[in-house]
Amino acid sequence: MKKVSLLFLLTILTACSAGDLEVENIDFESATVSSCTSGIETTVFFKLKSNEGLILEIPSGILKNEVSIQPYTSAIPTNSKLIYRLFNEDISNSYFCSSIPPSSPAVISEMEATGGTVQITTTAVTNTEGEVTSYTHLIVIIDLVLTNEQGESIVNPILNYGSFSTTPAP
Repeated sequence: MKKVSLLFLLTILTACSAGDLEVENIDFESATVSSCTSGIETTVFFKLKSNEGLILEIPSGILKNEVSIQPYTSAIPTNSKLIYRLFNEDISNSYFCSSIPPSSPAVISEMEATGGTVQITTTAVTNTEGEVTSYTHLIVIIDLVLTNEQGESIVNPILNYGSFSTTPAP
């Protein structure tokens, strides 16, 4: 019986790969939404936390400098993309904003959204005279499903991606 138990234990231990990195929770709440562009033409956003990145691509024209009565929506993966990446070292904005992507840091794990909806609610920011000085676009992902290369998924019912500001045309 001891030999069978030992064999079972060894089988379990060798079946687990120490090289696999498992991400059980995506938490970018404290990270700031960034982009390489600043206007309503922006379609790619990213949030960075140490050696992790959360990249969102939305369709052109979804950001508008007007107050939204209903949130603008975009389906994932049909119209929008959301990708989580884990890098082998810390990442910076220059990784995303370089004309030629750098070779380092390297991506060691990636999860792509296979379901969800991007919702963007836009509000106006006014000065004391009531003039609109900027627009704030609150980005929320509803019913997010991130899937890794092995087909394992993380489900997040509501992911507050963050806010992005634009200024009105002169």
